[in-house]
Amino acid sequence: MKEIKENKTLPIIATHYPLSENSDVRKPWMIAARRSNHEMQKEANRNTEAKFHEIVAAAKHLKPEDVFYEHDYRYEERDNQFVMHFFLMRSFFIYLECDSYYDYKVRFAFDYCPFENEIRDLIGPFPIDWPCSEVPFDPDFECIW
Repeated sequence: MKEIKENKTLPIIATHYPLSENSDVRKPWMIAARRSNHEMQKEANRNTEAKFHEIVAAAKHLKPEDVFYEHDYRYEERDNQFVMHFFLMRSFFIYLECDSYYDYKVRFAFDYCPFENEIRDLIGPFPIDWPCSEVPFDPDFECIW
């Protein structure tokens, strides 16, 4: 049996943005919020997050009787470090993430969604560089509800 030794090299983020051992900053979105001299990026991130929550609120309002799953992953240490917020319905899902460049991005998908046009209208007015993109539903995804 071969023993696997822990790699003690620091990840790139710890090299460029060193944090004290007692720091509560562990996720990219936390670092993005605390970076100085990046006001344009912070403003873009705030706008992206606000629009994400607007879309989630609209989805809940458009189909209030539908079952949904929503979770805020920002302070969860055991889950993906990049995902910030996740929302899932039978025919629509959307999530907010912070990438390794500290930019917030929104990913969404539809699966024969009855209110797809309304959601697309909310997504549509943003400029072409808005960090929002459609991804396909996984063909193996089966909703159990």
